Amino acid sequence: MPRTLFSILFPLIAGAATLGLTGCGSGDHDPNSSQTYTITVTASVSAAGSSSLQHTATVTLVFQ
Repeated sequence: MPRTLFSILFPLIAGAATLGLTGCGSGDHDPNSSQTYTITVTASVSAAGSSSLQHTATVTLVFQ
């Protein structure tokens, strides 16, 4: 079940982050410049009476 939940939530969160970043910037953008963002995605799960599990992935996103 946690893997299914992660496979549903990850694309939704990544899509929301991507859509949110598209609104950033101004109209006088230099087409030869690029912007770099570092995104850290963390997923964790815990259940009563058992240990917790956490995974973290860091991704670099470059807009050209």
